[in-house]
Amino acid sequence: MRLLSFLLISLLIVGCKGKIEPVKSEHEKLADGVRYYFFLGDSTEVDVEVTDTIFISELDEMLGTIDENLNLIQMDIDTLGSIIDSTAYQNLEYEKHLYPESIDYKMAPKRLELATYRLKMAELQAKKLEFKLSKRLMLNLRRSQFNEIAGYQIKTSYFHNGEKLEFTLLTDADFRIID
Repeated sequence: MRLLSFLLISLLIVGCKGKIEPVKSEHEKLADGVRYYFFLGDSTEVDVEVTDTIFISELDEMLGTIDENLNLIQMDIDTLGSIIDSTAYQNLEYEKHLYPESIDYKMAPKRLELATYRLKMAELQAKKLEFKLSKRLMLNLRRSQFNEIAGYQIKTSYFHNGEKLEFTLLTDADFRIID
């Protein structure tokens, strides 16, 4: 009786498992990932090639370089912020001693200098944001590592409206597209 119960339960479990999906190759996983990433149809032919393997040791070096660059750019931002503040205060003091008729003429070069500093500040802040986004991507790779591999750089191409499109993408170790 126990044997019969065991067999019935085993058959019930196997029968409830449902459809077994075939195991996909790495190339098929990459091609599917590209299709999902670009919202392509299943029938779109996608050519995928792994161009670089990113190892954990390389990733750690990249993260270290990014952290160092973030520190350096923050120092530049702090220094430039001080320069902007002192220049703005100097301009205000200088403007107080001018006749109202000559303010526009005499202040134009000083305002241009201050605007140049502010533009440089915006560039530095944009660069800092770029480094932060790169760090976010690298940390995502770090979390999804497999053995000594952190991810892959892939080159992909496909045709859309008769035009060949080529992209370089970054995947994690499980072949999920990161960026």
